[in-house]
Amino acid sequence: MSDFNSTHNRAVWFDIPVANLERAVKFYASVLAIKVDVIDEGGFTFAVLEHGEGKVLHSETDT
Repeated sequence: MSDFNSTHNRAVWFDIPVANLERAVKFYASVLAIKVDVIDEGGFTFAVLEHGEGKVLHSETDT
């Protein structure tokens, strides 16, 4: 975790359990208007929501 995230108490990773990954990927991509990547790693398949410069929630002030 970066110093910026720990200083500002920002969530940097969380799990959303789903029963149908394909359906969940379509849902979150559509509702949030973001790219969702599906990754298969070591027998586990999971999806990662687009992150970085974009935000799901934005505030003009840090509170």
